Amino acid sequence: YEELGLDFSKETFIEYDAGCDGYDCYKMYFVNKDVDLENIKGFYTEKENSLDAVYIGGSASFVYYEPLKAYEEYGLPYCFVSSVVTRGVDKIEEYDEIIVDEVVQNIEIYNKQLENNIYSEYTVESDIKPNVIFLQLESFMDANNLIDLEYSKNPTPVFSYLKENYPSGVLTVPSVGAGTANVEFEIMTGCNLDHFSAGEYPYKTVVNKMPMESIAYLLKEEGYSSTAIHNNRASFYDRELVFTNMGYDRFVSAETMINLGYTPNGWYKDDVLFYEIFKAMEYTNETDFIYTIGVQPHGKYLEDLQGLDLEIDVMTDDEEYTPERINQFKYYVNQLYEVDLMLKELVMKLESYKEPTMLVIYGDHLPTLDLTNEDVLLKDLYNSEYVIYTNYETNLEDKNLYSYQLSSHVLQSIN
Repeated sequence: YEELGLDFSKETFIEYDAGCDGYDCYKMYFVNKDVDLENIKGFYTEKENSLDAVYIGGSASFVYYEPLKAYEEYGLPYCFVSSVVTRGVDKIEEYDEIIVDEVVQNIEIYNKQLENNIYSEYTVESDIKPNVIFLQLESFMDANNLIDLEYSKNPTPVFSYLKENYPSGVLTVPSVGAGTANVEFEIMTGCNLDHFSAGEYPYKTVVNKMPMESIAYLLKEEGYSSTAIHNNRASFYDRELVFTNMGYDRFVSAETMINLGYTPNGWYKDDVLFYEIFKAMEYTNETDFIYTIGVQPHGKYLEDLQGLDLEIDVMTDDEEYTPERINQFKYYVNQLYEVDLMLKELVMKLESYKEPTMLVIYGDHLPTLDLTNEDVLLKDLYNSEYVIYTNYETNLEDKNLYSYQLSSHVLQSIN
């Protein structure tokens, strides 16, 4: 520590014994939020621009990434063996009734503060019990966040409008370019994937085998009927097993949908989601919780666009963009444009819908287009965005969140 020139005073760091691996023993230090890391050398930070945790020296075996990044950083043998041997989250050693009682007491104190309207951000009319719709859009983003590109017209005008006029913020997700199921998992359960193994998909290792608490179970206790909708195969990521174990009453997948359209690269189009959402709400008598997963802007993005009639042209002055790469972006933003049109229909229908409804819209991760942090306005490839649209009045404010915080944010906003 002295070699690094660091001051490990208690005012700066909280020390935690990270245990031993058979060769060495390690300590983990959590840095206080007000410490400036810019001028501190010798650190490995978990995520760029993140002040959540800092690891000093020793093994990095407890720093896990989304699957592709994990395999790149740690290699095939470690990640493969880890995925077989280390699955899920083990019960901590210091786990007893006293510790759990302390946690419960803290929650009760927090809930009492909520009841007393100390946190006015979450104060809503108690007699409003809205439908709650999560709309998770594949590889979706505000196209205007791509720095070097210009368009013949705005590919995502509806999403841009909603961001400006409704509560929204940055949504930091655990994946880039792939790993949709892990974003889903964090949002539905509130669990942080950092606690799982390198490259692990909990859908494939845990939740496909046993029930797990989720927002669907929590809302079921409040009298909600829950539906999962996805315009892809039910077996993809074992969702037909996972959604049952997460407490959904029904799962509507591509196998049961009609009038499905296809993109030029073979994925189903998202316009069908509009019909399936309202069909689900009309089907039930209860208040609805609907988790909807789109797939249209999925890669691989076409380099040859011959024969395609695309609405939006893409231009750039950056000479590093080859004609093939420009075509990939042109294909991608035109898929965004069509998804944005579906958003317009959905919001217009909800505007006059007979029941109070909350619609939570977000992209699951950025696309597989070899982007860097310098290519996007948000300066971090792990940053997506979300919007919360309601057809009733709320006093929610803009707030940046991690994906595992989003469901709690929504639940608190509806008391």
